[in-house]
Amino acid sequence: MVGNPALAAVNISPLNLYFSVFDTILTIPLIWAINTSCLLMLLAGGIIMAIYSVAPSKPYATKLLGYGYKQPLIAVILFVVEVIGLVFSVRAFTGLDVPLVGPSVVGLPAGLAPGGASVSINVAAAFGWPFFLAIAAVVLCVAARLYHGKIAKTISNNIPTPSMPPAN
Repeated sequence: MVGNPALAAVNISPLNLYFSVFDTILTIPLIWAINTSCLLMLLAGGIIMAIYSVAPSKPYATKLLGYGYKQPLIAVILFVVEVIGLVFSVRAFTGLDVPLVGPSVVGLPAGLAPGGASVSINVAAAFGWPFFLAIAAVVLCVAARLYHGKIAKTISNNIPTPSMPPAN
């Protein structure tokens, strides 16, 4: 949020970017494409991890897990790169020192202020619960990858072997 009352608002998640200035919603095509690709990657990874969780001892389970656990990880990494890139882009193009996390007072650079006026705006930035939920999903997927061998071995040991019928 920028200002009080809000002059601008930015809400970023791995799946969506909401950016408005003076109640006008702005769309950045590159970030929209990155968010759409993250959404598709998370959807594919989620479906594959669900299939894996139903049958972790099948021969194809290792390949499913090898693909599925990486998708949330890649989406979170892309999101963090997107956020850091957005903060540094704002800094590079406007000279405004926007915080990555926490409140701050952002002063308008002297070159942008008319007649040497001093303008400062209250800015607050924070990561919301969807970001931490994405981190939890990544941790669970990586844990599934690390414990796959133990889980598959335990499941295959607990399945009773079928007895052979007597020969006539």
